[in-house]
Amino acid sequence: MPITPEDYLLGIGDLSGEITRYCINCVASAEYDKPEQGRQFLHALYQGYQIFTPIPNLYGLLNKKIAVLSLSLSKVQKGLQIIIIIKKKKKKKKKKKKKKKK
Repeated sequence: MPITPEDYLLGIGDLSGEITRYCINCVASAEYDKPEQGRQFLHALYQGYQIFTPIPNLYGLLNKKIAVLSLSLSKVQKGLQIIIIIKKKKKKKKKKKKKKKK
C-alpha cells in the first residue's frame, strides 16, 4: 500500500490529536511529568509543518492541520498551567501542615 508524502504529513497531523488527548488524560489522572513531553512533541511538529506551508498543493490541507495543531498545543499548555497551579496548592498545604506541627 503506497503512502504519498502528503498522506504521511497529514497522518502525522492526525497523531497530534491523539497526543493531545493523552496529555489531557495524564493531567486528569495526576501523571504530571508526561504532558510536558507531549507539549514538546506538538511544538516540534508545529514548527516542522511551518516549513511546508509555502508548497501550493499542500497548503490548503496542511493549513487546516496546522490550525488544529495550534489548538491542540494550546490545550496541552493550559493543562500544564493547571499542573503548576495544583503543585503550588500542594506546596502551600504542606507548609501549613508543617506550621501547625510546630
